[in-house]
Amino acid sequence: MNRQSDVNWDGYLRGLTPELADAIREYVIHYSRSWQEENRIHLTQNLLSELSVFSRAVKLTCVQGIIPRVWFAHVQARMQSGVQPSSLNTTLRKIQSFLRHVKNEGIPICETMLEVRPLKTGESLPRDLTASQVRSLLQAAITPLDRAWIMLMLTSGLRTCEVRSLRWRDVDLQSQTIRIHESKGLQSRMVFLSPQTVQALNSLPRNSEYVFTYRGLPLNSRYCLSRLGTMGRRYGFHITPHQLRHTCASMLLNAGMSILGVQRILGHRYVETTLRYARVHDSTVVRDFQLASHKR
Repeated sequence: MNRQSDVNWDGYLRGLTPELADAIREYVIHYSRSWQEENRIHLTQNLLSELSVFSRAVKLTCVQGIIPRVWFAHVQARMQSGVQPSSLNTTLRKIQSFLRHVKNEGIPICETMLEVRPLKTGESLPRDLTASQVRSLLQAAITPLDRAWIMLMLTSGLRTCEVRSLRWRDVDLQSQTIRIHESKGLQSRMVFLSPQTVQALNSLPRNSEYVFTYRGLPLNSRYCLSRLGTMGRRYGFHITPHQLRHTCASMLLNAGMSILGVQRILGHRYVETTLRYARVHDSTVVRDFQLASHKR
């Protein structure tokens, strides 16, 4: 076991709350028992540094504060500063190991953090549209067809394959819902429609079982990408169908929907996939902080 004189524990844990510092100290000491003596001090310092640096970076005050939203905000900031996904994956493994240990000690944790998967190599940050780009896109969508499927992807988070295969029998404009049948190996799900989307869908003809048709046929696999490319060039920015899902996730999250709710809407199997889609705006962070402060 590491002796106090071997490692500068106070230096590594300085600035952390006593509760968090004690949990990290106990975990590191416990974990170090499996290391060979000649490597123990070096590995202890590395593990202490990883956990304490992360804790200070996200202003952690307790173990329960380690949640997916905090982790992916940290990921976004670190990737913007040039940190590689492989380094962040190392941090994630250590955080998850720490959480499993404290859970076994009877300390409550956010269970969802244990389900977060490592980043893929070279993974890019979410590419949601800005508010001005959304306005420009909707101005460019002058036909009822284009406006309807864009609104559906932008506000309800549908995939292009779900748009192209959507049938009128699965649309209930009165209850403002759509039933999406099993897609990409996932369970069927219900999505909800905004009043603007309902209005856009009501403007479409019903001369086919498919909601979206072009020249009497269902949309082909290139239609949405091609149309968005044309509209984006008109206003000087590049846009793809997948960006509409990124934008939907960010808008729902920043409007106050829980991350698990956004996950259900988008049809993601894993919650970390949803968090990689969503970007938390500064104003949302301020709002959440103020709400949390009033509850103290």
